[in-house]
Amino acid sequence: SSSLEELGPAFTFQTVLQDPLFASTVVDAETFERAKTVRRVILCSGKLYYHLARKRKAMGMEAEVAIIRVEQLCPFPFWSLRNALSLFMCNSDVAEPVEVVWAQEEPRNMGCWTYFEPRIANVLRHMDLSDANASALLETSRRPIRYVGRPSSASTATGSFALHREEMNNIVSEAFFFEDDAADMEN
Repeated sequence: SSSLEELGPAFTFQTVLQDPLFASTVVDAETFERAKTVRRVILCSGKLYYHLARKRKAMGMEAEVAIIRVEQLCPFPFWSLRNALSLFMCNSDVAEPVEVVWAQEEPRNMGCWTYFEPRIANVLRHMDLSDANASALLETSRRPIRYVGRPSSASTATGSFALHREEMNNIVSEAFFFEDDAADMEN
């Protein structure tokens, strides 16, 4: 929760919130070193962040997964998102590419995924990416960003609290699977 001082004139609305584990006013050597271990960046909006942060902590994946909150979707926060991602995507000392994931609670056709996907791809195209990340994005079989959420649906909700909770647990869990893990599960 925010303090009264944080709601005052000295503070402004933040369109993108960097992961608190990697946030600092100045990116120092320690933050940069910690960012080298990140293999996945999960982008989300709203309260889903708290579900994801709780799962990350329970899995002990604080070093491997960063969670960035996009709090304003329109107008799209191009520069703020680019700055937040650059800590993880532009690090030339990393051999493995960083996977970018968009996670949302809503069905694929109802949340902001269709609006967000081409814009985040544009952000990634206009970054000075590390060699590993640039090579990964050039692969035609790889999407620049992976979707995690409910499948397309004609209804916004399941109508069952138990089913809703199960779907939510699946979304949160799937956000932490790496593409290789997902491929192994399908085979």
